[in-house]
Amino acid sequence: TAWNGLLAPAGTPEPVLLRLSTALQKVLGRADIQQKFAAQGFASEWKTPADTARFLDTEVEKWAGVVKTSGATVN
Repeated sequence: TAWNGLLAPAGTPEPVLLRLSTALQKVLGRADIQQKFAAQGFASEWKTPADTARFLDTEVEKWAGVVKTSGATVN
């Protein structure tokens, strides 16, 4: 599964994050935007900043384990 997200720099004030999150939720909820995503084979899904942080933490943990198990290294 591929995903995209909107991220802000570390230390961004909470009110700014909430404002961005609210605006993104509003845009992703629009029928015309959902239709554009669907026409490209995508589905839009909005997550709260806290849910996104948990998702990213899970992804980092999962893929770090995969890399470690594989023995892959950076050249």
